Amino acid sequence: MLPSAAYEEIVAQDVLEHFHWRDTPRALYEWNRLLQKDGTLRLRTTYVVGLAKRFTKPPFQDIATQKLLVANLFSMQLMPGDYHLTAFSERLIRYYLWETGYAIDDIAVRDDWLFEIIAHKICEFYEDDLLSADLPFSCFVQKAYRRLLGREPDDAGYNHWLAKLTLGEIDRCGLIKSILLSPEREDRMAANCPHFDLIFD
Repeated sequence: MLPSAAYEEIVAQDVLEHFHWRDTPRALYEWNRLLQKDGTLRLRTTYVVGLAKRFTKPPFQDIATQKLLVANLFSMQLMPGDYHLTAFSERLIRYYLWETGYAIDDIAVRDDWLFEIIAHKICEFYEDDLLSADLPFSCFVQKAYRRLLGREPDDAGYNHWLAKLTLGEIDRCGLIKSILLSPEREDRMAANCPHFDLIFD
């Protein structure tokens, strides 16, 4: 519902951990879509390694504090939706941001257990040349496969998406989103994951 490339900054504090862990890339790709090129993402989320270490430290050994640490990990659960459904190591959060088209400008840990990250968008997946109405659906499918999967479309995939586009069952943005979230792209990105210099893990 929100326009693509329309926002200079997105602030997501204590948000990402409320999505199912499988939906982490979905949320980050969507925020990427909304941001202008070089737009800023300000992210705060749960650092599971730091939180786990707190359980073993002397100041956090009494039962009341241990219960509070569990609440920090799983949320207070006082109302519907008040649940944490994922958390992150430093390697994981760096990977997810790289995978979905961001570069990290600053990463810090607050109170031992919260990541505070400033990143900016470096990849544009919904580019004008792909979304142009002048580009025939046949060419669009080919370009989307090349750009997002690094290969030519197979016959089955090409015919499947071409039919859906022609029948109006999906639009160009929907196809791009489907490819970005596909297991094939996920496997391709994981296989090409760069080395991350870790600070906290």
